[in-house]
Amino acid sequence: ASLLNPPADRTLIAEAVAAAVKDSRDGKPGSVVDLISKNLVINDQTAQGDPRQVSEFIRKARPDVKIERPDPTITGDEARIVSPVTLEASFLGQRMERRMGEVTLVLRKEEDREWLLFPRKNWKLVEVRVPETSIADLVSPGF
Repeated sequence: ASLLNPPADRTLIAEAVAAAVKDSRDGKPGSVVDLISKNLVINDQTAQGDPRQVSEFIRKARPDVKIERPDPTITGDEARIVSPVTLEASFLGQRMERRMGEVTLVLRKEEDREWLLFPRKNWKLVEVRVPETSIADLVSPGF
C-alpha cells in the first residue's frame, strides 16, 4: 500500500493483529511491540509495558494467541474485537493452554511514523479487558 492510497482500516487491523499473533508464536517480538500502545490499559490498570520485557516474554514463552472472532467493530478511530481467546505459552519448560471468555481488545489510531520520516496514524492496541475468572485461571497453579 502506498501513502497516497492506504488500505481500508479493517484490512490494516486484520493484518496487524495477524502479524502480531504469528510473530508471537514464532518468538519474534517486533510486530507485537509495534501493535501495543505506550498507553496500554489492562482491566482498568495502566500496563506500562516495557518493550524489552514484552520482547523477552515473547522470545521465551512463544505465546500463541487464538482469537476466535477477530473481526473488529470500527467506530471512527476506534475498533473493538470481542471474542473468546485461547492463550498457549511455555512456562518453566512446560507448554500450557488456557481459554478465556469474552476478551475485549480495543485499538485506536495513534500518531506514528512510517520509515521514521512520514507522519502517519497506525492502529495500536490501547486496552484489553479480560474476564476476572480468566485472570484467575491464568495465575492458577500449572500455568
